Amino acid sequence: MASVPFDPSPLTRDGLELLRRRALRSKAWFRLDRVERAIVDLTIKAVDKVRSSALARMILGIADKLRRWMRPSLKEAALSAGRPLAEKLACVAEAWGNREAKEWLKDTGFILYLGISWLNTPKALRCPT
Repeated sequence: MASVPFDPSPLTRDGLELLRRRALRSKAWFRLDRVERAIVDLTIKAVDKVRSSALARMILGIADKLRRWMRPSLKEAALSAGRPLAEKLACVAEAWGNREAKEWLKDTGFILYLGISWLNTPKALRCPT
């Protein structure tokens, strides 16, 4: 079974570095104003973990902005597309007598497989979910 994606808190150095890297790749970083970029950069350089409530509020606000602007990763998109498909398949399989079908909902690899298959299907051939 595959592991669930690790999403560290933006209130740690590692979490901020990851967020900044993803924002740079998706070009969302440059939609922030200079002050917000400077706040994130200085926080990465100065602290291991944010302890100030005022700084934490600012960082969380900036992180929310960036997450809204960034496209989801392939893994996130596949998980969100595959989960409803896995639920439907598990329901049908359980109705047909498969007692272990509910376990499919915990299998991240199966959910990713369904999601990636769905994402790779041409839109003209997709059935509505």
